[in-house]
Amino acid sequence: MHLKQIPRSIASLAILFSLTAQAEPPAGKATDTRFLLERVKAITDSGIVGIPAGTEVVLLAKTTVGAKVKTKDGTTFELANEKLTSDPAAAEASKKKAEEEEAQNNAKRASLLAAQRAKDLARTQQVESALSSFSQISAASVAVPAASATPFVPSGSILDQPAKPCATVNKRIKEPKDSAQKH
Repeated sequence: MHLKQIPRSIASLAILFSLTAQAEPPAGKATDTRFLLERVKAITDSGIVGIPAGTEVVLLAKTTVGAKVKTKDGTTFELANEKLTSDPAAAEASKKKAEEEEAQNNAKRASLLAAQRAKDLARTQQVESALSSFSQISAASVAVPAASATPFVPSGSILDQPAKPCATVNKRIKEPKDSAQKH
């Protein structure tokens, strides 16, 4: 039977099945060696561990999320199948790509750090110049006599006016005396 005679969907399923069968041999065989395609964060009992791309791991078991693997140093963790390969050449290419990306990121960080240091240096020089100018101005200025300590007295307060006798009060007091004399 020729491939042209098989419907396209069935042919693609057959190819996919054959690739899957080759990429995932049963656990316990010598071909259980896999490689990480990208850097992986593994959560272990001792904390979070970063495992670089290209690291060789051993497939321990298939899980619902992918696979349970173990590194040569004994770190065991789970990850998605898409992050694994059995091809050493693909693993090496992933490792080189990750190293190149890390080198680029380090170069960017170094550039940003150098720019920040230049800004900090310019700001420090500006502040030192301002302080120097202020010191020179304050040393050359005329001394101002200290102000005398006088209590604060409000001016224009109602308390500043002399007391005035209240005419209505005086009249009321006098009227009863006058009225008593009339009777």
